[in-house]
Amino acid sequence: MSTALAEPMNHPTEEEQYIEQTRERVRNYLSQSGMSQTEAARLIGFSTTRLSQFLSGKYAGDMLETAKAINYGLDKHIEQQAAPKEPEFALTTAARQVFEVCEYAHRVQTIGLIHGDAGLGKTMALREYTGSHRDVVMISVNPTLSSAKAVLEEISDVLGLKYGSARRMAKEITAALRGSGRLVIFDEGQHLSPKAINTLRAIHDAARVGMVFCGNDELYYKLRGRTQSEYAQFFSRVGIRRQLNPVVAQEDIQTVFSRSGLGKEVLEQLFQVANDGKGIRGCVKTYLLAASLAQARGELINGAHIQQARRFLQA
Repeated sequence: MSTALAEPMNHPTEEEQYIEQTRERVRNYLSQSGMSQTEAARLIGFSTTRLSQFLSGKYAGDMLETAKAINYGLDKHIEQQAAPKEPEFALTTAARQVFEVCEYAHRVQTIGLIHGDAGLGKTMALREYTGSHRDVVMISVNPTLSSAKAVLEEISDVLGLKYGSARRMAKEITAALRGSGRLVIFDEGQHLSPKAINTLRAIHDAARVGMVFCGNDELYYKLRGRTQSEYAQFFSRVGIRRQLNPVVAQEDIQTVFSRSGLGKEVLEQLFQVANDGKGIRGCVKTYLLAASLAQARGELINGAHIQQARRFLQA
């Protein structure tokens, strides 16, 4: 009577178990979060193909290192999702003034000018207006976009036009905007050179399109200061101007943090932060740090957390 030898059982190694557990974690996370493989690959720092091949077991590279990278990426993403978030956009006094200028310039197709201290929420309000109006274009100017040609290239990108000489781009932008009823917003306009500002003024004149220029008070001083002769033609086209009040009202603080469940003491301290030269932006940064400190201790945010956050940000 013959007896067959029992085949040895192949138990998965710890490395193989780790890789398979990682695959299962990714599948569960995608299912629960509704995230696509493309989105997951982006937050991990992989190509979609690499993640797909890893999940199917067809990846030819280092499976273990890939699994470790995936777990690190997921852990980081989960931590970031759990971190305190900035309050949603709030219609503060400054935001209402920004909307007023944008709405008027949009409707009348004139040039609007907004200026005021940093941190008052100008950019957030401009983004909100842009996001709620499909025919609005917003350009965020920076020192690398100060020249006329650089700004024209940026506008061309947004409008889907080709690059060329400054003259050619200005003509094509004018043709694209003429009769469109659109509004073009330039944030951080203090960075624009005299030639850029006057080139944009010429496009406004030829296309009869609304434009809004927003920036700090340097923008206004540039337009009306010792060099105002360079901007005389531009300033004569301004149909509406608002200088934002640097003082943040208590009602604005309450509006910004209306959904954060903050107590009276915390709101009062945030009001003090906003009017200590920090504005709404500094106020929000203080809140985020204080909320993180409270979260780390398993506590509700209170005045002590705000004071500690202020000390950290002033160091």
